[in-house]
Amino acid sequence: MIRSYCLGQVGYIFEVDKLKICIDPYLSNNVENKYSLTRIFKYQKFDKVINNLDYVFITHEHEDHCDISTLLKIYKSSPNVIFICPSIVSRILTKNRIPQKNIYIPTENKKNKINQETYFIAVPSAHPEIERDQNGNSLYFGYIFYINKKLLYHAGDTSLTKNYLKIICKYKNFDTIFLPVNESNYVRLANNIIGNMSIREAFYLAEILKTKNLVPTHWDMFLENSTCKNEIKIIYKKNKYSFKLKFYPKYL
Repeated sequence: MIRSYCLGQVGYIFEVDKLKICIDPYLSNNVENKYSLTRIFKYQKFDKVINNLDYVFITHEHEDHCDISTLLKIYKSSPNVIFICPSIVSRILTKNRIPQKNIYIPTENKKNKINQETYFIAVPSAHPEIERDQNGNSLYFGYIFYINKKLLYHAGDTSLTKNYLKIICKYKNFDTIFLPVNESNYVRLANNIIGNMSIREAFYLAEILKTKNLVPTHWDMFLENSTCKNEIKIIYKKNKYSFKLKFYPKYL
């Protein structure tokens, strides 16, 4: 059985047997202090998140996904943890004295074994387009996990684009996918908020990928970049979708 918990934004914990995986933990006030955003998802009870972690997956360099304050606390509490990340994020980690031996940059669309029964695949995300550095490395990752005989997909931040669909549609029949629903729009772009796919776009992708369950992400952290939970539920109820809509509990 996989135990899954929400950390807010796109942050999640997966626990199965003795394996503990964390994705994009943001457990500080750095973003709201810097950009004067209103935090609506509290983190004060999340101190135990940083203990006994085996892997931390980071999707990209933005501070609400790659929060160096949180990551340094994790490294201090779990000194054997491995940070999985794009190359651009690895430079941030090494600059902040996280050793190279604790960092792994995956090759996209390749299976990476965690153990005999568990693997992951890094796939490019479009934020808002698929972008690459001078060496051709994707700046934004989503991660596909095969854990406990279940296939999961965590998209990180992504919009729905033609190039992105060409990549992600090679993978289907998921047990659960995690997709952002804080749509990009004029108001957000005017306030330097990139946004991601809309609720309807996320539901559309969930159908294409033939998932059993969809977990909406990136809707609950900051008031200025949030989506109403009831709106997500209403759109789901008014349409006949083949997947189930899920909201995981907070990690308390």
